[in-house]
Amino acid sequence: MKINIVLGPFLSIPPAPCGAVERVWHDLAGEFARRNHEVRLLYKEHKEVTPSSRDIELIPIRGFESTGSTMRNLPLDFLYSARVMRRIPKADVTVTNTFFLPMLLPKLCRKAGKIHAHIARMPKGQIKMYSRLGTHRLLAVSQAVATAIVREAPQAGQLTRVISYPIRNDVFHPTGEKESSPSPKTILYAGRIHPEKGILLLVDALRILHNKGLADNLAVKAIGPWRIDQGGGGEPYRREILKRAEGLSLQLEEPIFEREAFADALRSATIFCYPSLAEKGETFGVAPLEAMACGTPVVLSNLMVFRDFFEPGKHGEVFDHHDSEPAVKLADAIAGLLSRSTDEMVATSRACAERGREFGLSVTAERYLEDFSELTGLNP
Repeated sequence: MKINIVLGPFLSIPPAPCGAVERVWHDLAGEFARRNHEVRLLYKEHKEVTPSSRDIELIPIRGFESTGSTMRNLPLDFLYSARVMRRIPKADVTVTNTFFLPMLLPKLCRKAGKIHAHIARMPKGQIKMYSRLGTHRLLAVSQAVATAIVREAPQAGQLTRVISYPIRNDVFHPTGEKESSPSPKTILYAGRIHPEKGILLLVDALRILHNKGLADNLAVKAIGPWRIDQGGGGEPYRREILKRAEGLSLQLEEPIFEREAFADALRSATIFCYPSLAEKGETFGVAPLEAMACGTPVVLSNLMVFRDFFEPGKHGEVFDHHDSEPAVKLADAIAGLLSRSTDEMVATSRACAERGREFGLSVTAERYLEDFSELTGLNP
């Protein structure tokens, strides 16, 4: 098959700084090519990315810096989509996570083939337009997203398939057994440094543990982008975190874009904590699953999007972020996981790693190709 993959206007692909969507589709492009499909990847141009590859055709498109506002970003997405349409190659299938291309391509660019809209965010009113204007498939990254799609446009249910994000098991894997009482113990958060991610809640939970005398040799490390143009909460929010954490062992570190180094950080943590509060922003949870694939137990908020891969108790602990005292619930979940015996921690770590393998790149690529084949009639 001839497969186009069109990424959005605000983030590029590895080795440039990028997000989960960009990394995932860069990986899938390589896997599709390895299976002898002709793959073209259209992406936001970046000086760190050289548009040449032995396996896939890389097509840079001039993009934009994110404004931090959805309403201000939408016109930029439209301009970027117009630039893509001038350069998009003929294909059997075109997958895109942009906002406007699933509306524009079916009617204005028939050479793009079957149009697959990758819905990696909770829908914001666009689904009715996608289904009316001829988008052939809506690819939801979790069951929660699929439910939101159908809630917004019931007629779109027949177009929707759930295919989760893949994990690079050659990178994200355990290298040894987890212990119950390493010293010092590290709680790791990795993701955007943004209010909706619940980082202040994690700081408050650490304060509670500290006041109870349970934070000896316990540190929190938060890794991720804080700048607004990278999806973070900006410098004022970063300062607020540091002020709230005065007297506690907290480190705020810049994002790690090199994946082997990021996997090492996940493996080195005692537990991984992802206390997201983003009811409408969270759609899957790549970072927690990557941590699990590395054998690191997790503590998660009670968002349904995590249940596609996480089983409370078996893979770690969950806390009720809707509770009247959510920081107390989070502190209890952290303390409960850290108090597990060595045998219990080893069993939890093994269960996490096994779950991670179920979301391997090869398995996920096969599911995508089977779906492409269903619509095109071509061999997967």
